[in-house]
Formats: sequence, C-alpha cells, structure tokens
Amino acid sequence: MKVGILGWGAIGSWVGEKLYNGSIPGVTLEAVASRNYRLPAPVKCIEPLELSQCVDVVIETAGHEAVNDYVPGLLEKGIRVVLVSTGALRDQGLYDELAKAGGDRLILSTGAIGGVDIVRACRQAGNIESITLSTTKPSLALERPWMSAEMIAQIREGREVVECYRGSALAATELFPESVNVAATLAFAAGSWEPVDVRIFADPLATLNSHKIDIVSDIGLYKVEVSNHPLPSNPKSSALVGASLLRSLHDLTTNLPTFM
Repeated sequence: MKVGILGWGAIGSWVGEKLYNGSIPGVTLEAVASRNYRLPAPVKCIEPLELSQCVDVVIETAGHEAVNDYVPGLLEKGIRVVLVSTGALRDQGLYDELAKAGGDRLILSTGAIGGVDIVRACRQAGNIESITLSTTKPSLALERPWMSAEMIAQIREGREVVECYRGSALAATELFPESVNVAATLAFAAGSWEPVDVRIFADPLATLNSHKIDIVSDIGLYKVEVSNHPLPSNPKSSALVGASLLRSLHDLTTNLPTFM
C-alpha cells in the first residue's frame, strides 16, 4: 500500500520517518505534500492534489484549512484519507461536501484519546446523556492571542493551574484548533455536538498532555483517562496521535483478525 502524507509538521514528519524506515510491512511512504518538507530521504514532494496520482491512502496532518482545500478533491479521486484534523468538520458545509465526495473513504483518526469505541457503542445502545472532556496541557502550549491579558499573565507566571476554557465542544474546536480535535472526535462518535462539554486547563507543572473523559449513558457510566507524552518538536501534539495513525494503516493492510 502506497501512502502519501499531507502536511509535514510534528505529527506528519514523525509518521513519515516511521514509514520510510519500514515500520509497517507492505506499507511504503510514496510522497509528501508540504511546504516544509525536510526528510533527508528520496521521497518526492508534490502538490497536495497530485497525491491522488500515486498513492492509495493519504494521511492528513496539515490542519483545518488543508482539510477544506484538498480533502474533498482527494476523496473524489477515490483516495482514502485518514483525517487527524477532525475539528475542521465543525463546518457543516464542509462535512456535507466530504460526505458527498466520498464519505465512505474518509477515516477519522482516534488521535490522542481512547474510549471512542465506548462512545460509539453507547450511541447504538440508547441515549448518551453527557460526555465531559477535561484536557490538561503544559501552560505555554495553551496560550492564545484571543485570551484576556489577565489570563495570559496567569499562564506566563506559571504559579497555578489556569482554567482556559469551559463550554461547548463546537466552540472549543474553533478556539483551540490544534489542541482539541479530540472534542470533535467525541462529538462525531456520539453523533451530535450537543452532549459534549469541554474544560481546558493550563498546568505549569504538567509534562504530559492528559484527557479525562466522563461518559453518562443509558447503559452505564464510563471514565477514560489518558496521559500522553508530547512530541518533542511540538508540545501541543501528543505522540499517541502518530501511533494511532500507524495503527490505522496497519488495520487497512492486515489479513489477520482485527478489532472493530
């Protein structure tokens, strides 16, 4: 299976180097589409839509704007796309366009969290009353230009845990687009944005990116907690995201029984 990578930031380059070094038998890194391509290896760098001419699967790690600009065209060409930037789908128009272009070829990565299987099962079994996502990251990874001067000062002082956000998953994906794609992932697993509430904390002592998920449903109460090492090249991203992408590629190629 020939793989292309759209985007060559912290996640894309981590996955790309693993693939180039043969981490998954039968899977090769064929091409990269990025302005920031730096891999010292003979893998061609091409325009995003040209990926459809030489690969079977595209890994998207380029962000929300790239999803809007390129993913519909790739799907229309019959290419499978594994999406990291799930928060881009908060745009209902884009979501509808992707579904029309080839929704059955669009794979949403589970990214930095676990428990997506539980949420999907609860959705099938009955009502999901609520999902609360509490995300904690190192303080400086969460500073944003739109924050008040007081909040920015608290984050920079690093004396205490600062609650940066409390509210809907839909708004969270807009305010923290590179940090809480997990909120969108939970919403799509639940089939609605409505039950998902998000809390985001900046912790000056945190060295890991943590996500606590509390699920209340007709069939039970569930708690899922993950604490991820951040990628050295970008503390906003978790190493588990890259590992989840490798797992997706493995599942697409294996002839052995797999989980679903």
